[in-house]
This record gives sequence, structure tokens and C-alpha cells, in this order.
Amino acid sequence: MSKEFASVDPAVTTDDVANPARDARKRIFKAGIASYQNHALTANCVVRDVTADGARLRFEEGAFVPEKFALSIPVDGTRVDCEVKWRRDLDMGVLFTSEIEQDARTGRKQAVDVKYVVPRKSSLRKQPE
Repeated sequence: MSKEFASVDPAVTTDDVANPARDARKRIFKAGIASYQNHALTANCVVRDVTADGARLRFEEGAFVPEKFALSIPVDGTRVDCEVKWRRDLDMGVLFTSEIEQDARTGRKQAVDVKYVVPRKSSLRKQPE
């Protein structure tokens, strides 16, 4: 084995090297709306990953999205201006070009009601058929 390859661990790839942006990535699965031309045109998407300065979005096949647009996440009541960083198949990486605006009136809390999670005891009453 030559000296130039002796110090390289074949199990470590460039994807495994610590990347601060990747470490801060938060995986989510929320519906989003990309709007452009003064909010006259929209395209639905799914927000897959979010960092402090960008996100990864997945669009439906055939969706047209320009290089600059506004992203809204209705469930959170957030809106932010974005610029496309990369495109790959149905996925798109975007950079946030403005501060994230949050409207507390339109957002809703994500919560699980325990009464639907805890299994109910069976009843002695006859179940309707």
C-alpha cells in the first residue's frame, strides 16, 4: 500500500465528516406553500429538513418554482423569503433570505391528547354491529 493512501480510512467518506450545518439540521415533515409573483401563484410542498439558515423541500412532480419565492408553513404560522440553493429530482434546498415571520394567530400547537394514545379498557356493553 502506498503512503498517500495509508492514512486514509476507507470506512470514512466525505459525507461522514462533521458538518456544522448538517449537525444543526432538524428533520420535520410539515406541509408548506411556496408562493411567488406577489403571492398570486403557489406550489404545495413538504418541508423535510430545517436549519437556522435554510431548508430542504420536496415538491410534487411538475411543480414550477422560481429561484426566489416566499415559503409559508401554515401549521406553524411562519413565513420566510427563500432563494434556491440546489435542485435534485423533486427535492430543493433553499436559503432563507429574510427573518422568519411568525404569526401566533394562525399557528396551532402540535400536541397529542393522551386519551387517544392510552388504550381503552374493553366494555361489557354489547358493541353495535
